[in-house]
Amino acid sequence: MFISNIFNEIITKYSSVIFNFINTILVTRLLSDEGRGQYALYTNFIQFVLLFLSFSVSSSIINKVSNNKIKVGEVLISLLVYFSVVSVLISLIINYLGLSESIFRTNQNIIFILIIAVFNLFVLAINTVFFGLFYGLKSVKVPNLIKLSTVILFSVLVFFATYLERTPHQAYLIIIVIQLFVQIFQLISFSIWLLFNNKMYLNFKFNLGIKKIVSTLKDLFSFSRLVYIATLLMFFVYKIDFWIVDYYLGKKELGVYSLAVQLSQFILLLPAAIEGINLSEVSSDKEKGLKTTTWGIKAVFYGSVISSSLLFLFSYLLVDKIYGVEFIDSIKCLGILLLGIVPFTPASVISSYLIGIDRFKINLFAVIFSLGLTLIFDFILIPEFGIMGASIATSIAYITLISILMKFFLKITDQNLLSLLTIKKDEIIAIKHLIYKK
Repeated sequence: MFISNIFNEIITKYSSVIFNFINTILVTRLLSDEGRGQYALYTNFIQFVLLFLSFSVSSSIINKVSNNKIKVGEVLISLLVYFSVVSVLISLIINYLGLSESIFRTNQNIIFILIIAVFNLFVLAINTVFFGLFYGLKSVKVPNLIKLSTVILFSVLVFFATYLERTPHQAYLIIIVIQLFVQIFQLISFSIWLLFNNKMYLNFKFNLGIKKIVSTLKDLFSFSRLVYIATLLMFFVYKIDFWIVDYYLGKKELGVYSLAVQLSQFILLLPAAIEGINLSEVSSDKEKGLKTTTWGIKAVFYGSVISSSLLFLFSYLLVDKIYGVEFIDSIKCLGILLLGIVPFTPASVISSYLIGIDRFKINLFAVIFSLGLTLIFDFILIPEFGIMGASIATSIAYITLISILMKFFLKITDQNLLSLLTIKKDEIIAIKHLIYKK
């Protein structure tokens, strides 16, 4: 079952990679280098606020739903109320304090941008809750297809938008509206599928009452507090260099660097997907979970070696032709980032195992140490070497983090690295069987 789910993940995720790659081309054509930098800051804001306010609740949902410790309907209603309230509060606080121009780096249509951003935040939060439920119920095939259709829809809409007459600011407004529209499409699709899937008995009670909602939220958030801290810090490992690059070098250089980062992080799509499936397996059966973790590590590592090689070759040959000569420096940045990302890919799978066996403090320690290195090297290297320095700092952080996690994982499970990465005969047979069935 686990390998079957992983196989489906590989098919859908790598299909998504193709369309996401197309999206990077279309978005760059629509926005140009400076516009990409501004859009990167916009998406950073949404991702950071979502992480800050969600308390990594998806991990808690997966754990508790997979063990039948909580009702699906209660999760949905409680978190719908929670994210509705915090979204309104966020918009009021930002507007009252006059922070919109600093956050979005523009003084045009600022109220409209704030409304779109907060609404996008809310919809994205609920979509995250849905996917936590799907992983907990071990039913991700259809949701993955819905996510893929969302990516395709985004491609189509941005493609048509490139033919519109527009100023740079209008292009920025167009892209954030499209992003919100496709998230709403995904939310509606998830809702319809969940409601009409006989496997998922929701037991909705819309009059839960404040005490029940608070109790449910406390139950969800208390489980994931360490995961939350580590995930929040990990966001800064991934993204803190965006703000530092913008501070020292400006939006134009950030636009070039953000392209390299976005391309490199395509490699992390599959590990992120396997993380959710693996957490569900480990939470329900720790012995079986160790086997699925071992298999997942192999899948993401060898998959990343192959996909990163193809990605760099393709980018080396075509970046200047597809994106424009102003993005030529992103090729070197991409190469450096991939040197860190390829060995880093098993990190999320190992983290899911540590969460499942209640040893997540190890991951928290690794993330804190890596974030410290990121900040030190960012402030040393970015002023001196620009976006190349940012790439080096990020790769150092990735390699440090996976080294710490792998050392503890091997010690806990009494394995060695060579045996861990060796593909066994029964695994090859299982993969062949799945391919043949497909």
